[in-house]
Amino acid sequence: MGDFKRNEGSLMAKFENAEKAAAGEKKKKAPVNEMKAAVDSTEAIRQWEDHMWPFEKLVENMKTS
Repeated sequence: MGDFKRNEGSLMAKFENAEKAAAGEKKKKAPVNEMKAAVDSTEAIRQWEDHMWPFEKLVENMKTS
């Protein structure tokens, strides 16, 4: 029974350390190129005008019916 308790304590300590490490990773800032890509993508979405097209133009541009 003593071995079980020691192993359990050791495993729980490893688990808690892993949780702390994972939380620390989340706090790291994304590299500049990833941030730029995200901003560029957001800007592209902001400029979409599909919702303002007349129905006929939307059907033609989306090649659907």
